[in-house]
Amino acid sequence: MIRKGLASLLLLATTGCDGDHWSTGIIEREVQVHAGVGEALSIIAVDEGRYVSVEGVWTIEGDDRIAAPINVSRVTCKRDSDPYCEVMRAGIYTFSGGRPTLTLDTDIYDVTEWTDGAITAVSRAGCRTVTLRLSQAENSVTELTTGTATCDDPLGLPLDKPRLARLISGAELEAKRRRGEPL
Repeated sequence: MIRKGLASLLLLATTGCDGDHWSTGIIEREVQVHAGVGEALSIIAVDEGRYVSVEGVWTIEGDDRIAAPINVSRVTCKRDSDPYCEVMRAGIYTFSGGRPTLTLDTDIYDVTEWTDGAITAVSRAGCRTVTLRLSQAENSVTELTTGTATCDDPLGLPLDKPRLARLISGAELEAKRRRGEPL
């Protein structure tokens, strides 16, 4: 499923997407796009819960806006001798030059807690700490990003207040768009 979402993102990046709509240059029309997968978020556990996977679209809770409203991610967690979670993301960002840019990245999180139905993992980089939480009982995936006490990374951007991101399905994203809610 992430391949289909990625293919959609590649198509949008090459045809001129500005984050909310695209145009071919020959025929201009507005198209609402969501790259998310499925009607509802579905956390899948296999191998007696030792492998957990979920796919969706990131949104930001509150007044902040997500930098790449067109995005798709796959979160996988593996419980072996050194448990970890991997978040693979594809998104279209529009930087100051106005040209949309497709980005692909992978973040690795160290698992700090793994219980039946819930996983907590942490990533520390630069001036931020990101806590990833998957809950099968609540059928939710969140990322809480907080600033660190000190920021001596010359390339790091300090964070003024905590930011909560939530992974949702493409259908949920489309419903938020229709209601006019911030993404």
